[in-house]
Amino acid sequence: TNKWYSEHLFAMREPILHNNDFGAKIYRFTWLRTFNYPIAIRLELRHDECYLHWKVCNGAGGYEPGKLIRNKRKKIDSKFWELFEQRINKLGFWNLATNHKTIGNDGAEWILEAKTKDQYHVVHRWSPNEEDQFYQVCNYLIELTSLNIKDRNKY
Repeated sequence: TNKWYSEHLFAMREPILHNNDFGAKIYRFTWLRTFNYPIAIRLELRHDECYLHWKVCNGAGGYEPGKLIRNKRKKIDSKFWELFEQRINKLGFWNLATNHKTIGNDGAEWILEAKTKDQYHVVHRWSPNEEDQFYQVCNYLIELTSLNIKDRNKY
């Protein structure tokens, strides 16, 4: 699993979070849908400035990542960071188990990582439903981008 996720993140030119000190607080959502383009969305707070990065490869999340086809970044207002952190806290992210027992075929891997100066945590869920708080937290990041993904493709 680690090799599979790492191949996608490497193809998207994403940094390794767990063992680095970036001088920033970072959240990253990696979305690997079986037959759709792999996507990574990273939210960073660095020196009181917030940035949102999103990357897309032209492969398939359940197979090969393909090549990087979209690499976007924008500065965002700190209120979006604060709203995200409120959602993270309400979810109890830092206390969630990394893995959940639910797995399946032809769905999607939803991977949310967080890195601070002193902590790293990752939570992985398979195809959460839209009522799930974990889904809502990750979907918030999707909605901050210009990806315009239809709800029926958010599985």
